[in-house]
Amino acid sequence: MNPLWPPAPLESSTAVGRWLYYKEETGSTQADLRELALRGAKDGTVVVADYQNAGRGRGSNKWLAPKGCCLLFSWLARFPAPMSFASRFTMLSALAVADALGAIGVEAGIKWPNDLTVGDRKICGILTETVADGDKVDFALIGIGLNVNLVEEDLPNELRRMATSVAMEIGGESDRGALLVEVLGNIDERYAALKSGWNPVQEWKRRMMTLGEAVCVNVGGDRICGTAEDVGEHGELVLRKPDGDSVEVWSGLVEVVRLRA
Repeated sequence: MNPLWPPAPLESSTAVGRWLYYKEETGSTQADLRELALRGAKDGTVVVADYQNAGRGRGSNKWLAPKGCCLLFSWLARFPAPMSFASRFTMLSALAVADALGAIGVEAGIKWPNDLTVGDRKICGILTETVADGDKVDFALIGIGLNVNLVEEDLPNELRRMATSVAMEIGGESDRGALLVEVLGNIDERYAALKSGWNPVQEWKRRMMTLGEAVCVNVGGDRICGTAEDVGEHGELVLRKPDGDSVEVWSGLVEVVRLRA
């Protein structure tokens, strides 16, 4: 039996993880945390679940994960900042997860705007949603889904070339509870730094695997193609189109274009 699962609150935390709610099964940790936030939950509150039956990714995508194999949690940021600041919650969370993975031998990079990948395969997704108070962030919900003990047989055929997990990368199971403690500790440290003025953009950019790639970005019904040249101060992707013009893309689904030999 894993003594750290279900997880316990992080007593050493200054914020993130000190107030932790665990559910064996839920629809979505994002929805649960939103309800708690509207009822006055404190900054850094976390909701973690062993299984989500209505988990969400970006847009209308669903987050699919068998019971007991992944880390599925959301954390609450109550930090009065301009709405343009909200992308930094995603950035610091991605960096925190990448650090935790690196500590156990899994080198993950960041795929713009909100995924972590090992090579071309997704290992983690992050979904940030904000509630505004005028032009300020009232609170943000940052949902994280990390594939831990997922194996290839757990995935439908069409996803087997697109997804990976800690277990698939290191060849064995990992302690989800210990990994959660590490991730939350990293988030807590980086969130405290953010409140003190640290800007995660440059470090996030250095770990960005999308830069330099030929990509197409699906934005609504439009498809914009070019070379991923840079990321801006607020996380926007700068694409250099084939005609030489550049365009800023603020959200969308990125597809790396591989040239055939």
